[in-house]
Amino acid sequence: MVTLSPTIRSLLDRPDLPELAPSRGRDEILLGRIQSLTPENLVAPERLCDALSGKLLRAGLLLWQDFLDAAHEIAQEIETQDGSYWHGFMHRREPDADNARYWFRQVGSHPIFPDLLSAATAISSELIKGATSCWSIRTARPSAPILSRTVPDLDQLASQYCTREGMSWHGRPARGD
Repeated sequence: MVTLSPTIRSLLDRPDLPELAPSRGRDEILLGRIQSLTPENLVAPERLCDALSGKLLRAGLLLWQDFLDAAHEIAQEIETQDGSYWHGFMHRREPDADNARYWFRQVGSHPIFPDLLSAATAISSELIKGATSCWSIRTARPSAPILSRTVPDLDQLASQYCTREGMSWHGRPARGD
């Protein structure tokens, strides 16, 4: 299991879930904190697979805190499946569905997809179990227990992916490159 550094845990902490199309990042001090992180700050005691993983984790933190332009600068420079995935994710947040679709197509079949499917299935099952009526779905607050469990689980999944060592698929060029 990957242990996230206290720095990363604090940067993942936010009072609400990110909006689909934020007008701007959360605040400039937070932007500076994220941009100043070194790969060594990112996970502890694990090591990142490579320098690209550190950049991609930084891009993910920037996306999580609504700094889409800064995340885009990183993702567009990484010409791997992983870079294409984050690039597509960033364009989905803009929202620019056509551009996102293009980048997701460049990803092809990604090794993290089965884990994401399992996580999404578990999340939807929990939501269905917890939804006793349409009213409860409409009135659910972002701080509802399912969401407070879900977001850290997905963060953990992304971090585990970036710290797997010796996996032959990691860093493979995106399809079409």
